[in-house]
Amino acid sequence: MNNKTDKIEFISEIGLNHNGSFNLAKKLIKQSKEIKCDFVKFQIRNIKEMYHPYFLKNFSNSENANQYIYNEIKKTNINKSKYIKLFKFAKKINLKVMITPFDLKSLDLCKRKEVDAIKIGSPDFNNLQLIIKALKFKKPLFISTGMATDNEINIMKSFLKKYNTYNVQITIFHCVSSYPPNEDEMNIRYISNLVKKFPDYRIGYSGHERGFLPSLISIFFGSKVIERHITLDKKSKGPDHNASLVKTEFRE
Repeated sequence: MNNKTDKIEFISEIGLNHNGSFNLAKKLIKQSKEIKCDFVKFQIRNIKEMYHPYFLKNFSNSENANQYIYNEIKKTNINKSKYIKLFKFAKKINLKVMITPFDLKSLDLCKRKEVDAIKIGSPDFNNLQLIIKALKFKKPLFISTGMATDNEINIMKSFLKKYNTYNVQITIFHCVSSYPPNEDEMNIRYISNLVKKFPDYRIGYSGHERGFLPSLISIFFGSKVIERHITLDKKSKGPDHNASLVKTEFRE
């Protein structure tokens, strides 16, 4: 799909903001529908696949940052059967379902008929093994560029030209991997560079800023898809709440 369309799609990113609660996740899905988002997105992780056995056995000796992320992932984990129920609920109310898998085992969940699209998060921008396997599912693929250099993005362009043999619909996101970023970090104008680099793909903006003005400005530079985190309370404990939007902001 090319970038020449007037329609702007919106992705409601639940991520870890369900805090491990099935009912809270369901409520966020309902709110995403009320806002009239196109997609609702979940993050799926398999802890044993993501972390080396040494780390899990020697957890107390690991870096503080790794401990924090590990604790958050473990605390907010929802089992596979409950995720499938959430997918089915989203489909029932006519929301498309997107998954960000963080490992090959989690990617297998994307085979399900309830899953409409796959998102490759910024930490896996260079995870070519994951991307090649995702392309084989022949579902729309969304790729975030947070932390990637201009040269790495050029390499990705060549990589996709070679490996997207199924002509999968691809969207490239401009993204800044700060939660939330400072204004001088956002570089929204870079979206126009992505539009030139990827003329046959859609370009989007995955934002983590406070408020939503940069998200709106991204449209001026060529963004056709906007992804934002949704939360019930920006003061809740967790890595993403303070960089999220509550329903009233998201609707606006």
